[in-house]
Amino acid sequence: SRNLAADPGGGLEPPSCVAFLNLECLSTAMERRLAEGWGVPVVDRFSVILRIFQARATTQTAGRQLELARLRYERARLVDPDASHSQQRGATGKLSGPGETQLERSRRVIDARIGALSRQLAAEARARASRRRARRGRDDGAACRVPVVCLVGYTNAGKSALHARLAQAGDAGRARDAPFASLETQRRAGRLSDGSEVVYVDPVGFVESLPHGLVQSFAATLEAARESDVLLLVVDCASARAVRQRDTVVSTLRNELCLPEELLARTIEVHAKSDLLGGGDHRDR
Repeated sequence: SRNLAADPGGGLEPPSCVAFLNLECLSTAMERRLAEGWGVPVVDRFSVILRIFQARATTQTAGRQLELARLRYERARLVDPDASHSQQRGATGKLSGPGETQLERSRRVIDARIGALSRQLAAEARARASRRRARRGRDDGAACRVPVVCLVGYTNAGKSALHARLAQAGDAGRARDAPFASLETQRRAGRLSDGSEVVYVDPVGFVESLPHGLVQSFAATLEAARESDVLLLVVDCASARAVRQRDTVVSTLRNELCLPEELLARTIEVHAKSDLLGGGDHRDR
């Protein structure tokens, strides 16, 4: 198969050919057996999406979230490098405790790094929450609070282009015809048709069957959805999978992010890319 893990324009130089299995996570043993049998590297969904995310991350927070997701993935796949020999360490206990195997040491090192990253991300989340409360306090004290409209949608559905258009930006901003063009939340000020102010928020896009580890790591990038007043659900109506993509977004918002039903009830569905529709009947999409 062609290299589905490659990211055009992302600066990656992966092998010219890999085998992609549409499974969330392959075991280490299975990956090794398949790679040896087929003679090419084998990747699962987690590996592909993680590689794309790594090419898109531009902030320290996104980098830490990705590292946390990668370490959890790697820890679950750890195996004893030599099950027939315990590879016991000496009794000095400097890097490895007395009687500690290589597998145990690897887990200990990864667990320590996971703990440090989790504490950093938790502190950053508290700082963001504090800033949001301060912003809400200023808004509540103002004569008229500026409403927040959050655009949600499947990746590459046209969300970022619509975000720039709504805010009447002079450029298309980060809009690109590529999956996960950005992993950062972007805010733009705009005005409604009556002239009143509004803030448009564009978080990361969604994807079907996103590995659970990545949902956990990137929950912070979708905090803006929880804090918004209205959701704009952007659907690529030119896609043959438009209905399925829409259902994926709604299911993620309700079941993974647990958004309150009163917010979900304030969802406005917007069909993007209608200019790409042909002359046929697309009502089933």
